[in-house]
Amino acid sequence: MRRLSRLVATVLVCGLLVGVGVATAFAGGGGDTTEQVGSQRITISDATVTVSNTTIRGTGLPNLTLTDQTITVERSTTTVSGLQFTVGGTTYEFGRTTVVVDDVGVRLEAVRLVGE
Repeated sequence: MRRLSRLVATVLVCGLLVGVGVATAFAGGGGDTTEQVGSQRITISDATVTVSNTTIRGTGLPNLTLTDQTITVERSTTTVSGLQFTVGGTTYEFGRTTVVVDDVGVRLEAVRLVGE
């Protein structure tokens, strides 16, 4: 169960951070003439993230409630490879985003996992 909690915490943190990185990449495009958006490296260190009063639903998740649990992610690196597509003969490339989480605490308070 502790292993599952660590996995869920890592996925939550990385998902939030990758979403921020991708949104930043799209915002930095500068208009219709942009053909390539460079890669990004985001580093989060020495922080604590608290997730509270939340329900997470998904296929394959166990039915579980985490009342109060703190987990430390010592070091985790997640990379989302670039995205490439062509519209009207123009190829657009969005660079890779790497998120490094270093010594980040995740505190889960009243988090409910619901399997579907």
